[in-house]
Amino acid sequence: MREEVIKLLLQILVKTSYSSADKKIIYPLLQDNLDKLDMNFADLLRFWSKNYFARENLPYKVQTVAGIISNFGTLIGQLPQGNLANNLDIAIVCFEVIEIIFTSEEYPIEWAISKLNLGNAYGNRIYGDHIENREKAIVAYQDALKIYSREKYPIEWAETQTNLITLYSATIKNIKNDDNSDVKLDKLVSICNAVSEIFTQESFFEKWIIIKNNIASLYCDTPHPNWSNNLELSINIYNEVLDALNQESFPEESANTQMNMGIAYNKRIQGDRRENFNLAVQAYQNSLKFYTRENYPFRYAILQNNLSNAYRDQGLATSAINNYWLALEIHTPTAYPNESLRASRNLGNTAFKSGCWDEAIKGYSIAIKAVETSRSWVKSESRRQKILEESIGIYENMVQACINAGQIEKAFEYSERSRSKRLVDLMASYNLSQGEEIPTKVQELLQQYEELQQQIDQERQSHKSENSRSETRAAWEAYNEAIATLETQKQQVWENLRREDPVLAGEIQVNPLSLSEIQKLIDQPNTAILMELWKMPKITFPVPDLKAKNSPKCIKFYQKID
Repeated sequence: MREEVIKLLLQILVKTSYSSADKKIIYPLLQDNLDKLDMNFADLLRFWSKNYFARENLPYKVQTVAGIISNFGTLIGQLPQGNLANNLDIAIVCFEVIEIIFTSEEYPIEWAISKLNLGNAYGNRIYGDHIENREKAIVAYQDALKIYSREKYPIEWAETQTNLITLYSATIKNIKNDDNSDVKLDKLVSICNAVSEIFTQESFFEKWIIIKNNIASLYCDTPHPNWSNNLELSINIYNEVLDALNQESFPEESANTQMNMGIAYNKRIQGDRRENFNLAVQAYQNSLKFYTRENYPFRYAILQNNLSNAYRDQGLATSAINNYWLALEIHTPTAYPNESLRASRNLGNTAFKSGCWDEAIKGYSIAIKAVETSRSWVKSESRRQKILEESIGIYENMVQACINAGQIEKAFEYSERSRSKRLVDLMASYNLSQGEEIPTKVQELLQQYEELQQQIDQERQSHKSENSRSETRAAWEAYNEAIATLETQKQQVWENLRREDPVLAGEIQVNPLSLSEIQKLIDQPNTAILMELWKMPKITFPVPDLKAKNSPKCIKFYQKID
């Protein structure tokens, strides 16, 4: 297998060289070998390149090969077929390995190109933590700007700044209680205006649309003392873009701008509240004419969530809940956990405030599944804990909704659920890091489990890219079926692992216990009951005694002591 991959790599590099990186020649070769374009290919590419650069003495040869690898990195990073997550990671390897040859001192232009490409790859990267990927992309773009000055390379400078604005905007938007957000906003808008002087409406129309949407989004989404006025600026810019757009020639650009404008109208502070609501709904509906469920299920679901938010803010809880469910038909917790969490939490909160306890329980149940899926994707223990901390309100509301609905046992089960997840994370993190000797059969099952989890991650994450968001409904259904099949296989491996080593199996996957299962464990001598110290009463409700179902006791929930 290794020899086949090396042969393919050499064939790709030769064809990339002879064809001058022509997609019409390279892409058919890549499409015929999609099964080999995986992380093993990326590792072998890195190994082969470093060895070649180390042993080749002729400078012109290593420069030529480095240039070929750079061109291949651009091609593979833009390949729409295959596993998009793997494609991007292979591209990252290409751009990182050529820095051995293309240093900033000897080859400043080639180095800047590789940095710009590296920033693009990390900015779109699917694997890994999105915050870390964003930071690496920012560093790469900043490096490129050391060469790409506005005076010497205005187009490249503007391209790099446009990409940076998107990353900076996402960073600012996610920072809570930022006292300097207004200063940061003014700086970003100033950069956007400078880019607009290069990407003019007359010379670079499509790039002008992108930068104008970026400016409007900054005004709409960034916290600011004059947010009310900024929202007016945002709406004016969106209207300016829509006036310039020919909907027939640029249907997707028009639909995307309409979706963004709907968000701005729904947040709008000035003007008549009812009129703003109507304008938001109209904008969303205009966007849905292009982003249909059949052709663009991912975007369709986002719009349904946005439309629900507008109904919710007008007090139309029933309509909001109905549209949240439409979004959740696409954004399932196993396929799109981040988007599913957003819609299901919105649904749960809307139903909770309206006293619709059964609907709230259903919404929060999906949100909890999405949280737990997201945590399973992350390897960093601190990041896993952060996700749980950010979602603790969901568990609290779920418990309260269950109490209000008279489902006391379920309330108790969910109150324990987040703690059981956290405890298992700590146990696994400690035990698996100790290097304990594990039987061969158990090791094989662990490897199978990990490989299936990687396949699931690759399948899920590849659908977070922009390309997958325009997939057809048939492709979306095929994707969900593939995920379900892999999850079933993984669960079977886990069952086999549990038969071999139930303790280790419990450390990599935990199934929440029902109250009846907890009761059965109480009298067993090897059962440990973990107690936590709490303060400040928060919720009081009767729950069945752990040992006697017919003997209710009063249990108080408290805020945890730091």
